[in-house]
Amino acid sequence: MQEFKDEFANNPRLRIHVDDNKRENVLVYEYFKSDLLSLVENYPALSIEARKTILKEVGLGLNDIHTKHWIHLGIMPSSFAAVAHNPPLTYPTLDVKPNNVFLNWYVDEKDQFQLEKIALGDMDCALKLEGKKLLNQKIGNVMWRSPEGQLGKGVGKPSEVFSF
Repeated sequence: MQEFKDEFANNPRLRIHVDDNKRENVLVYEYFKSDLLSLVENYPALSIEARKTILKEVGLGLNDIHTKHWIHLGIMPSSFAAVAHNPPLTYPTLDVKPNNVFLNWYVDEKDQFQLEKIALGDMDCALKLEGKKLLNQKIGNVMWRSPEGQLGKGVGKPSEVFSF
């Protein structure tokens, strides 16, 4: 986590923790008004221009981390594990999904939607790939998982672009 933060601390397209409390195991993040999932649920009249801007910024954020051989790796609780274990078990996911995209926005005096900032979040479990090695395991949320993620062979940066 610290290595990722050191490499990308000044990247405006990535939501990285700005402070921490090690004693209480708490990470502190910049505030964002909403994530993309809640935005589209509550503001469905999102313009095509706004949608393109959001996709472009998230794509550029992915490009930034891929250039340095990192992948966005989230953690998801296993539904079975949540019932069977305390604390619940988790598994890794390559899941660039709407609730990992954070936005600051407002509606102006002309009732027009305006974007201020867009950042890809859930970066605390990012993984740095070693050279061109790929992961050979079933990884990711089935809703967002690439074909190679389904097979568990050759998972890497292209798999993440598929989930995006």
